This record gives sequence, structure tokens and C-alpha cells, in this order.
Amino acid sequence: MSFLWFVLALIFFCLWLSARSKSKGTQQSADYGQGYWDGYRAFGDKVSELLHSNTLSKNSLQQLVDEGNGVGRDEAGRTERREELGIIPEGVDEYDGEYATQPVAASVAASQPVLSEADVAARKQKETLQNLNILLYVASFLIVAAAALFVTLVMPAGVKLFSLIFVTAAFYISGLVLYRNSERLRPAAVAFVGTGLAILPFIGFALTSLGGLSGEMAWLITSLVGLGAYAYAAMRLQSELVSYLTMAFVLSLALSAVSTLSLSLVWYFIVTIGVSLLCNSLHILWPKLLPDIFARPVEQTGQLTTPVALVASLLVASEMDLYMYEVLYGVATAHYLVVWLEKRELLYEMIVRVLAHITLLIIAADITGVTRGVEGAATWFGAWMLGLAAGQATYSLLRVRPHGDEQAAQLERVFLIGSFALMLSSMCWWVTDTHATRWTAGALTVIGLTALGATLRLREAGWAYIGLAASALLPYVLGRFVVDPALSYEVLAGGFTILALFALMGLERVRAIGKSVSVQTMLTASVAVYALLVSMSGALSYEGVTIGWTTLLTAGLFVTLSYLLRAVVVELMGAFFGIISVAAWVYESSIGSEWQLFVAATISAALLAVGAWIHHFNRENERRNLLACTGAAVLASLVFTVIGSELVVTRAATLVLLAAGLAGLALRQIVRTPGSVLQQLGQLVYFGYPVLALVTAWQAGMGWFTLALAVLTAVLWIGSCLEKLPALLVVGNLVFVGMLSALWYWLEFDPNWQVHGTMWVAAAVFYLVYWFMHDHKDSWRQWVSLLSVFVALGFSTFAGLFATEIEFVLAAVGSLFVGAVAFAIQGYLEGKRDHMETAVYVGTFAVQRMVSVLIPETNLVVYGHWWAVTIALMAWWRSDNYKPRAIVALSLVTGSTGIYAFMGEPGYPMLFLVEHLVVLIAGAVLRKAWAMWWGVISVVLAVLYFLRDYTFLAPLFLGILLIIFVVWRLTKIGKR
Repeated sequence: MSFLWFVLALIFFCLWLSARSKSKGTQQSADYGQGYWDGYRAFGDKVSELLHSNTLSKNSLQQLVDEGNGVGRDEAGRTERREELGIIPEGVDEYDGEYATQPVAASVAASQPVLSEADVAARKQKETLQNLNILLYVASFLIVAAAALFVTLVMPAGVKLFSLIFVTAAFYISGLVLYRNSERLRPAAVAFVGTGLAILPFIGFALTSLGGLSGEMAWLITSLVGLGAYAYAAMRLQSELVSYLTMAFVLSLALSAVSTLSLSLVWYFIVTIGVSLLCNSLHILWPKLLPDIFARPVEQTGQLTTPVALVASLLVASEMDLYMYEVLYGVATAHYLVVWLEKRELLYEMIVRVLAHITLLIIAADITGVTRGVEGAATWFGAWMLGLAAGQATYSLLRVRPHGDEQAAQLERVFLIGSFALMLSSMCWWVTDTHATRWTAGALTVIGLTALGATLRLREAGWAYIGLAASALLPYVLGRFVVDPALSYEVLAGGFTILALFALMGLERVRAIGKSVSVQTMLTASVAVYALLVSMSGALSYEGVTIGWTTLLTAGLFVTLSYLLRAVVVELMGAFFGIISVAAWVYESSIGSEWQLFVAATISAALLAVGAWIHHFNRENERRNLLACTGAAVLASLVFTVIGSELVVTRAATLVLLAAGLAGLALRQIVRTPGSVLQQLGQLVYFGYPVLALVTAWQAGMGWFTLALAVLTAVLWIGSCLEKLPALLVVGNLVFVGMLSALWYWLEFDPNWQVHGTMWVAAAVFYLVYWFMHDHKDSWRQWVSLLSVFVALGFSTFAGLFATEIEFVLAAVGSLFVGAVAFAIQGYLEGKRDHMETAVYVGTFAVQRMVSVLIPETNLVVYGHWWAVTIALMAWWRSDNYKPRAIVALSLVTGSTGIYAFMGEPGYPMLFLVEHLVVLIAGAVLRKAWAMWWGVISVVLAVLYFLRDYTFLAPLFLGILLIIFVVWRLTKIGKR
């Protein structure tokens, strides 16, 4: 009870303050009026004095105004008071009594506006009111929390309930009274009213827990009282927030009524939408019936609650029946229909159409029994869906204006797209029906007519594509499944041909009159689709003859279309179907299966070549190039004849490919335009076809493989000259070696001599080519040919140089000797002695290897002297730089003979002594000191070797040598 007395005292205090502020406000108002007139008369007296003294001016009047505002006077008064109190102003130094210079602070202070005392007081009052409002809101929150806790206190239920109701009423009533009687305390009054309204919902809980009422009845009573309290407070306070909360209590009252009557779940949603519908109806029919403060809440309530109700109903679908959704969506449709009638906005019209469509679909599902599994219900539901979608599309077409509002037209396009989607999905419902094809035919007809209407109404060619799809499917459905007996695929192909011809004529017409590009594109697509359907009809017949003439018709349609569009690429499609037509005719002919690919590829390539030739005479170069390239690609398919074909077929394919390669070489020779398509095609053909011929020739036999390699070699050699690419000559030489190996194998020669034989023939041919290129002064190919000679002889040399059989060693040595001779000739032609000298050394090695095989008892001394003589001859021939070679030659003589002499072989020591005496004499005669000393040293070593058993003679000879050395040094010193 202390809380109750505290609340009563607080309310009494607020009412007393209200009365006091009211009386005080009246007295202050009178005082303010008296002071205003006194000041007005004083200002008039001042102006009158200035008039009498003839000193009236703008500056004097401005000074009076400033004095009236207290500018000068207040500043002077504040200065005097600071001096009396001994306060030192800012910027003054108390020691020197002078102002400190502070230009920055002074400028900042001068830039700030001067506020009067009235402005300062108003600002303080505003801040005070803001702080008080914050305190009031906090206090209201605390009081509401206290009321909620009060319900849970342990005391008699009746006392708690009565106290809660009394406190709520006290806050609510006192707040309204305070709001009416006191202007100054209106924030507190609003806080009191809000506190009472905030506590009001807790009374509903208290009625259940303390008053013993049922939850439904407590909800109903609270909603009734709350509706009245909130509505009255909204009107008195003119608060839009309270008015929106009032609409919440309207919904609460309606829902509590449903709860009190114990109705089903659907009624909660129906009542919610019904309240929205009622609010919008009141707003339309009687807009002035309700106060203005409720205008916007009443208008916007339905826009918020209806979507929430619809979404919430979907979350509890297991608790609702189908008829409930019928009613619910029907009421929602009615509600938005009322809103649309009020606002006439496009958005609400779209919502009405969508909700009406959904409602009718739900009704259709209920009527047909599709949810109950009734037999045939799915078919009829699909029919309903088709009809509703067609009706929706028809309404959109009637509603739209081609040159009207673009936003409206865009929305209608969205509805049309949705309608077409529903029409297509409707066909899924009768898939299992016995008359599914008839229903499908009807649906395709409706879709096609709707697409035609959309195209004509909107004047947009894009919708015609839907009709095109329908017209492509409808003949098959009608002709094959609806009509009895069914039409043959040949008849359907003829029908599509007629449609394609009509589309071609239409395309020619629109291009002649200059219609839009979209219309031309649509008609082009129509011709292409119908032409493809002609071929597809033939393919579905599974008969070769039908496939042949239908693909031929398709090829003709595409060729005609290419001329009409002036598009060369389209003719490629015609060529493709023409090839299929030829293949089909060949397949149906009496030609053997192993020859069918060969004949079809050859005939197709020939026909394409004829077409290219015709285009060439008509100066249609792009079409000529296209058909020529296509024919070349088709002829290349002959390579697949190796799969499961007989030898005669692969041999024929090899011959055709080789002949085509040579024809390509001739084409490359004829066409001289650099970079042209035909020239590039010729290059590709004369290089590519012989390579493909290798694949087929491998299957045809080794002789044919050899022939293919020979042709490829010739093509590469000639191509090297035509294309001016020496690298092709290298490849050609490698292929030529392969051709010789294949020929050797085909002629069944001795395989042991295959490497030597092929390499000798290859080297001979390459050497002949070398001399041919030398005569034509073609240095690049000359060097390639010579290098090929050396490579071929090198393979032959390494293949038998270290063999065990004598004949293979002699063959390898012969190859090495021939290579040395060729190298020597090349050095002679170029005047390079180093090359010739190297060739002599290589030839010497070859001859010595031959001697080692034929006369194996030849020892090291012979070979050493042989090399010494060869190198000495080279030293004599290269007289400009003979000494290194002479030293090497003497080293070989000394080394070879000395080794055998030290080994104790008889006769070799004496030979060593005689040879070096000859060297000594020759050095003395020729005045070559290094040779003489070489002989001296060697002779001394030989003598020492002979006297090796007489040890006392060794120091004697050493002493003599030492004396000779000293004499030689003294002679040198004397000369210097």
C-alpha cells in the first residue's frame, strides 16, 4: 500500500504544480506586457531628443539599438565589476600592467557571433527540457517495470488487481488532465499517459492470474479497454505513434473475438485480412468519418497485415484445409482490390492479378480433386492452369499499350513470360493421360496463338520465337500422334519445306522494305529451324533415300539463305547437309560397304570442287575458298579407310591422296598471290595429303608405303624451293633415307648391309644435289646437302668401324675415306687449307684402319713413321707454319722407335741412333738449331743406352756434356 500512497502523492504534487504554473504564468505575462510598453516609450523619448537636436543619423539610431540590447552597457558593467573584485582580464600581465598580444585568439573571438542574454536563456531552457524528457522516459520505464513486478508480489489477489488497475487509471487520467491544464508540464503529462498505456497490457495478464478469468476473456476485455484508451489518448495527444498502436488493438480485439468464440485457425488469418479490408473500405467510402490522426494508420494497416497473414498461413499448412486457403486468398484479393480502387496504382493491380490467379488455381484444385487423388483430376487441373494462364496473357495483351507507359508495358511483359511458363508447365499434368497428345496439341496451339498475339500487339519480334517453337513441335504432335492414320515423315518434311519457303519469301520481303533487324533475325531463325526440321524428319524415317532428299532440300534452303543474307558462312551449313545427302545415297546404293566411305568422300570432294570452280568463274572468291577448304577436309577423311577395309580400298585411297597432294602442289605453283586462302590451302594440301597417304599406305603394303615416302620426299624437296625454306630440304632428306630403307626392305636385300647400302645411296644422291645447288649458287641448300652427305657417311662409319666382320669394317672405313675426300674437295673449292689438312688426316686414319684389318701384323713403328711422314708432308705444304707439325712428326718417330728400343727389340736401338744422326745432320745442314739439338740429345741418349753396362763411362759423358754446355754459354756471353 505504500507504493499506492506514493503514486497518489506524486499525482497530487504534479496537479498542484500545474495550477501554480498556470497562475504564475498569468502574472508573468502581465509583468512582461508592462515592461514592454515602458521600454517602447523610453526608446521613443530618445529618438525625439535626437530630432530636436538635429543629430539624428543612421549611426545614432544603431547606437540606441545596441544600448537597448545591452551590448555596450553589459560589457562596461562587466569590466567595472572585474576591476572591483580585483580580477585580472585575459591577456594582461600582472607585473607590467600591459596587455599581452594574442592576435590569433583575438581574431577567433572576433569571428564568433555575440549572443544576447535572451538567446542564452532560451538555449538553457531547451537543454533543460530535453534532460527532463529523458528523465521522464526513464521514470516511466521504471514504473512500468515496477507494475510488472507488483503482480508477482505475495499479497491478496484482489488487492493486487485493484491496485494495478487503480495505478494504471491514475497515471492515464492524471496525464490527460495535466496535458490539458499545463502547457509547461506537457512532457510530464505525455510520460504519465504513456505509463498508463504501457501498464495496460499487464492488466490482461493480471486478470488471468489474479482475477480468475480465462485467457480468451481477459484478452477480449484488455483489447476493448485498450482500444478505447489508446483511441482517446491518440485524439487528445494528437500522437501518430499512439494512433498506430490503436490499430494494433483493433487487430487484437478482432483476434481475441476469434479466440473467445473458439473458431478454427483459418479465422485468425481471415479476421486479420478482414480488418485490413474494413479499414481500407472506411478510408475510401467515408474518409471524414474518423479523425485525421487515424487517416494514415487506417490506410496502411492492410498493407502490412495482409502479407504477414498470407505468409503465416503457409507456415501452418498442415493445420489448414484447401477451402481455408480459398477463403483466405479470396479475402486477400478483395482487400487489395479495394486498395487498388482507392489508389489506382499499377503495383496494387499487379498484386490483385497475382492473388486472383492463385485463388482461382486453389479453387480449381479443390473442384477437380487433384489433391485428393481423383482419377483424371490432374488432366483437368492442367487444363484449368492452361486456361487461367491464357486468360492472364490475354488480359495483359488487352491492357498493354505499345507506345504507352513503359513501366506498365514492362510489367505486362513479365506477366506474359509468367503466363507462358505456366502454359508450358500445365502440360506436365496430363502426361499420364491416355489423350495426352491431344491436350498437348491444344496447349501448343494456345501457346502459338498467344505468342502471335504478343508479337502483333507489342510489335516485338522476340515473342515470335515462342510461336516458332510451338510451330516446330505442333506438326509432329498432330501428324504422328493425333491424326489417324499417322502422317509419314516424308509428308512432315514436305510441310516443313513449305514453311521454310514461306519464311524465305517473308525474309526477302522485309529486307526489301527495310524492316527492323529483329524481324529479319526472327525470320532467319525460322528458315534455319524449318530447314533443320526437314532433315530431322528424314532422319526419323530411318530410310536412306528419305534422308538423302531431305538433307538435299536442307542444303538448298541454306544455300538460298546464304545468298539472301549475303552470309558466306551459312553456305557451309548447306555444304555439310549436301555431304550427308551424298553419304545417304551411297549407303542406299549397291556399292559394297568397304567402298562406301571411299566413294562418298571422293564424290563429295569432287562436288565441292565443282562448286568452288563455279564460284571462281562467278568471282565469288569467299564462297570459292569456303567450298575448297571444305572439300579438302572431306577428302582427308579417306585416311579412315584403314579401319576395317580391304587392301584394294586402302591402295585406292593412297593413290587419291597422293594425286591430291600433287594437285595441291600444282595449285600452289599456279596461285602466286602471297597470303591468299588458295595458296595456303595448296600448302596445306601438298604437305598434308602425302602424310595422310603414309597412314593408308602402311596398311596397303610396303611397296605402297615406299611410293608414299618417295612422293613425300619429292614434295618436300620441291616445297623447299617454292617456300624458300631450307628446313624442308632437311626433312625431305630424312624422309628420303626412310624411303631407301623401306625400298631395301621391300626388295628383300640383305638386311645386314641395309644401313651401309641405304646410306651410300643417300650420300650419293645428296652429293649430286650438292653439286646441283653449287651450280645454281644456292648456298643454304648446298650446305644442307653436304651436311646430309656427312651425316649419312657418318652413320655408315659408326655402324661398322668397330665391327668384328672384316667386310663391315672395310665398308665403314670406305665411308670414312669417301667423306674425307668430299671434305677435302669442299676445302679445295673454298680455298680452306685447314679443311684439306683435316681431310688428309681423316683419310690417313681410314687407310691405316684398312691396313690394320688387311695386314694385322703391322706394328706401332710403321704407323708412327707413317703418321710422321704424313705430318712432315703437311709441314712442308704448310711452310708458313711448319715448325709445330715438324716437332709432332719427330715426336712420333722418336716415340715409336724409342718404345721398341727400350723394350729390347733387336735392331731398334741402332735404328733409333741412325735416324737421329740423320736428324742431327739435317739440322746442321738446314741450320735448324732445334733439330740439331733434338738429334744431339737423342744420339747421346742412344749412346748412353748402348753403354749402359759400362758405368764409369757415364760420368765421363756427363762431364763432356757439361763442358760443352759451359763452352756454349761462354760463346753466347762473348757475342753479347
